[in-house]
Parts: sequence; structure tokens; C-alpha cells
Amino acid sequence: MSAGQTHTSNATTRTQNASKVDISPPPPLREIVAVIMIPITNYAFLAFLDQAVLILLPLIYSTPLQLGGLGLGPPTIGAILSIWGVVNGIIQMACFAWVRSRLGHRNCYLIGLIGLGVSFALFPVLAQFAAWDGHKVGPWVWFGITLQLGAYTIGYMSWGKLSLSSLVQLFRH
Repeated sequence: MSAGQTHTSNATTRTQNASKVDISPPPPLREIVAVIMIPITNYAFLAFLDQAVLILLPLIYSTPLQLGGLGLGPPTIGAILSIWGVVNGIIQMACFAWVRSRLGHRNCYLIGLIGLGVSFALFPVLAQFAAWDGHKVGPWVWFGITLQLGAYTIGYMSWGKLSLSSLVQLFRH
């Protein structure tokens, strides 16, 4: 077989493959919105709420008690968030699959959003707990911090749910 014949047969193969290209009309806009925009909107909403809580935690924890904060120092806040990060990681690894299998994707996401809402709601409650403890950080405040970070841990389950759903959507098409 000569070089000219090989070139001709390759061109013929490409022409035959090009004729097999799907020329069906593009999917309707409604389908694109459902498949692409809804997960993007959920990510944006979750990211906004998550970052808002994450920014407010050290801000409220370090604000003086007289101004409605907890008056904690940077080393204490760092220790709290470090311990919470390790505990959160362990809980996510140990419990996420079980929670998702019991609740399903949608309910896992919604409960995570509720957890973030509870985290927000506990900021003024922490100030009240400090007042109950005699305007100092006492057992009530530590109880409130534990509740708040526990709710925030539940909120983190939404991230795992969204990541898992995105992978499923990616490989489905």
C-alpha cells in the first residue's frame, strides 16, 4: 500500500466518521436550567451562608462582653476552631454516608441549611448565656459554643451532599 492510498483511506474514514456526528437540536432551555443552574444556585447559597458563619465566629467570639460578644482571646478562639475542625472531620468521615443513606440527598441538604440557620441564631443566645454566667465565659457559654459548632457541623453535611450530587450529574450525562 502506498503513502497516497493511506492518505486517501484516512480521509475517507474521517468523512465517514463526520457523517455520524449527532446533529440533533440542542436541549431546551428548561432542561439546561434544571441541570446546571439549580446546582450552581445551591452552591452559591450554601457558600454564602457557610462563609458568613465562618467570618462571624471569630468576630463575635473576640468582641468584648459589653458589646454582645464573648471576649475570648485569639489563642482561645484558635484552639476552639482547631479542635472543632478535627472533630468535624472525624464526624463527616464517620457519619456522612450513614446520614445521607437514611435521609436522602434533598433532606441531607435541607437539614444542613437548618444547621447553618441554628448557628446564626445562637450568636445572640451566646450573649445571653454570658449574661447568665455573670458577664463572663462560664459553663453556659461553653454549652452554647458546643451547640453552635455542633449545628455548624450538621451544616457541613450539605457540602458533602452537593459534591456527591454533582459527581452523579456529571457521570450521568
